[in-house]
Amino acid sequence: MRISLCLLLFSVVHGGDCKEMEVAAVAEESIQLQPVKLPEPWTEIIWKVTLDSAEMYRIVTFNKGEPPDLGSSPHFISRVTFHPENLSLQIDPVKKSDSGLYTLVAGIGGGRVDNTKFRVSVFDRVRQPNLTVLSAHLELGQCNATLSCSVPGADRVTYSWSRGTSRIPSDRDHQLPGNRSLLHVVINADSSDVFYRCKASNQASWDADTVDVKSLCDFPATVGLFQKYLWEIVAAGLGLLLLLTALTLIFLCKHRKKRSSSKDSDPPLTIYEEVEDSRPRRNANGNAQSRIVGNTIYAEINSNPQVADFTVYAAVQRPPSVKRKKINPSFISTIYSEIAAMLGKMAAAVTTFACLVVLSNLQVYEATEVPCSQVNGIVNGTVYLNPKRSVPEEYKQITWWFNESLTILTKKCDQPVSYPNGSFHTKLRYHENHTLEIKQLQKQDSSTYRMDVEDSQSQEKSERIRLDVYDPIPKPSVNVTSRVNEDGWCNVTLECIVAATQVTYRWCENEKDLVGKSSSTLDVQLKSESDASYKCIVSNPASEETGFIYYRSPCTWNDARTTKSQAIQLTGMVGGSVVFPFKVPPWVPVETIVWNSVTTLATFTPRKGKPAAVKVLDKRYIGRLRVLDQTYSLVISNLSMLDRGIYRAQINTEFTTTVTEYLLRVYKKIPVPDVAVAILNGTCNLLLNCSVAEGAESATFIWTYTRRRVIQIKEGPTLRILSRPRAKDLVHTCLARNPVSQGSKTISIEDYCESGSPASIFQALKATCF
Repeated sequence: MRISLCLLLFSVVHGGDCKEMEVAAVAEESIQLQPVKLPEPWTEIIWKVTLDSAEMYRIVTFNKGEPPDLGSSPHFISRVTFHPENLSLQIDPVKKSDSGLYTLVAGIGGGRVDNTKFRVSVFDRVRQPNLTVLSAHLELGQCNATLSCSVPGADRVTYSWSRGTSRIPSDRDHQLPGNRSLLHVVINADSSDVFYRCKASNQASWDADTVDVKSLCDFPATVGLFQKYLWEIVAAGLGLLLLLTALTLIFLCKHRKKRSSSKDSDPPLTIYEEVEDSRPRRNANGNAQSRIVGNTIYAEINSNPQVADFTVYAAVQRPPSVKRKKINPSFISTIYSEIAAMLGKMAAAVTTFACLVVLSNLQVYEATEVPCSQVNGIVNGTVYLNPKRSVPEEYKQITWWFNESLTILTKKCDQPVSYPNGSFHTKLRYHENHTLEIKQLQKQDSSTYRMDVEDSQSQEKSERIRLDVYDPIPKPSVNVTSRVNEDGWCNVTLECIVAATQVTYRWCENEKDLVGKSSSTLDVQLKSESDASYKCIVSNPASEETGFIYYRSPCTWNDARTTKSQAIQLTGMVGGSVVFPFKVPPWVPVETIVWNSVTTLATFTPRKGKPAAVKVLDKRYIGRLRVLDQTYSLVISNLSMLDRGIYRAQINTEFTTTVTEYLLRVYKKIPVPDVAVAILNGTCNLLLNCSVAEGAESATFIWTYTRRRVIQIKEGPTLRILSRPRAKDLVHTCLARNPVSQGSKTISIEDYCESGSPASIFQALKATCF
C-alpha cells in the first residue's frame, strides 16, 4: 500500500525571494512539493531539478491559459503530476535517484523571476533493527552485558538507546562501521526486570526493538557454566602467554645475527586465518542466548626504527585442541617477526588509498562542474557571448539569464526569439549559432550570463559566461626629461601619461619589447649620435592604445606627425562582402577619413549628431561602399577578383595623420570536386584524381580513407591504390578547400576492384557529396 508523504523539515531563507526547504521522503512512496505562498501575479511556472548526480531536467512548464507541458524526460516518465490549483509537483513513486534540488521558477513579468527551492532527500524505509546480546556474565553480584543493534543493508541510519522509559545519553554507545551500534550495560542483582530498547532512524522513517537483559543473568545454571568457561579461558590464556614469552626469547637469541643483517629488507607477508571457538550459550530452556567471548590479551610489538610503534590487541580463546596439541614454536616466532612489517605496509596502503579517494572526488567534481568562460567588452562597444557547449539540433527551449535572476532572452524551437521588456530589450541580437550579441555596452552590464538549454528529453544543461565591461583607454602621451652628461651620453626618463585607471604598461624600443619594463616610467641612456624610437602601450583587458616618441641626435625628442601600422590581412569571397575594421574613439576630433587603393575610393567627413558625409570618387565602387556608424569601418560588397590588393585608411585630426594599411585577398567559391579513376596494370591498381572546375589556383586537396580502422590522410589531388582493401575500407573522400570555402566528394572503389573488370583510362564516377 502506497502512502502519500511530504515531510517539510525546516525552511531557510537565503536572501531576496529565494526560499529553500528541506524535504525527506521514503523511497517507493509518494511525495508532493507545494510552495508555502503562491507568487502573484505570475505569467509562467517552471519546475526544474538538479539531481545529486549533477543531471538537470526541466520537469514542468505551465503558462496561464495553456495546458501544462510535463516534458519528455525518461527519468520522470509516468511518475510526475502537476497540480495547477496550488502549483505543486507530485512524484509517485519517488526513487532514491530523485534526490536533489528542485526549483519552482515563477515568471512575474519584466524578465524577473521568483524562485522557491526544495532540497529533497530520499531514504530507504528503516526496517526493524536486529537487537542481540553479544555477551552477559556475572561479576561481584553484577551482570555485565554487551548489546548489539543493527539494520542490515540500510544507509544513513542513526541509533538511540533507552532503558525502560529513560533515554540513554549518546556518548555511552559506540557507533561502528556497517550500520551497527554497541551498548555496554551493568545490572545489579536486586534490579527488577530491565528492558533495553534500540531505535534505528533516518530523516524519513524509524523502527525499534526491545530486549530483556535481566533474564539472561538470573539463571544459576547459566551463571555456573559461564564462570566455568571464564576460568578455563583465563587459565588457557595465561599458559599461552608464558609459552609465547619463552619461545620469543629463544628465537631472538638464536637469530639475532640473521635479523641484524636483514633488518632493512621487508620480510614476506603471511596471511593467517582467524580461529575461534564459537559456541553458543544456552539457557535452562535450551535456547541460544549469546556467544562466549574470551578474555583479551594485549601485546605491544615494536617494528623497525623507520616505522612507528604499534599496539596489537589480540582476542585469544581456548580452541578445542589445546589439551591435545602443542603450539608450533615457529608459528609463534613468525607472528612476532612479521607483524611489524605487515603494519608498516598496511599504513602505506591506507595512505595511498586515501590519496586515490581524494583524486577520485576531484575528478568527479571537475566532470560535473558547469563550464564558465570570460569575455571582456568596452563601453559603447559590442560583444558576442559564444557558448562552448554544442546545442542539440532538437531542443525545447533556450533561455539566457543576466545575473542569475533576470531573464533577457527566450528561444523555443521553431519559434521566434522572445526578448522580455527591460534594459536589454533593444541591445540584444540572437544568432543562428546560438551566439548572443550585446550592443551599446555599459559598465553596469558587467555580470555573469547563463544559458540554459532544455533538450527534447527535458534535461537541462547550463553554461555561464562572465562579462566585464571596461572604459576605453584614451591615447597616452609621453613626457621626456633628459640631460647630457660630460661623456656625451643622453640620460632620459620617459613618462607615459594616460587618463585611465586599472591599466598595465608595456614599453618597446625600436619595435622590440623591453622585457620586465611594466611601469609608467622608463629610464634609458643613449649615445648622442644615435637614433631610436620608443612606444608606450597602455592596455586593460578590453582595449589598448599606444603613445610614440622619437629620439633624434643630439638628445632631442619629437612626436611623429604621420604614423603607419603593419598591414591587416583580410579575406573575401567572390560575390560576398568584407569589412575593413577601423576603430576611432568617440573623443578623437576627426576631420576627414580618406580610403585609398590603386586610386582614391572615397572620403568621409564626420558630422556631429548626423551620419558622416560620404563621397565615392571611384566609379567601380558606387553602390558597393558603406560606412559603419561610430567606428567608421568600411564595408565593400559584391566582391570580385579585381578588388584584390592594398587598401589604406588615412585619418586626419587637427594635429596628426594616422594611416592603417590592409591587404585584401579574394577567392572564388570552391564547387563540388570531380573525381576520376584510372585502372593501371590489373584489378584494383588504381589512380584517383581530384579536381575542381573553378578556384583551382587557390585550392588545396586532401584525401581521407581508412585502413584497418585507422583514418589515413594524404595531401594532394592524386591518390594511388596498389591492392584491394578490406570491404569496410572501400570508401574514399576528396576534400578541396581554400581560405573561404570548401567542397568534398566521396566515392567507393568496389566496382573497380571486382575480378575481371576491364582496364580503362580516367573514368568519372557518380559519387555522394556532402
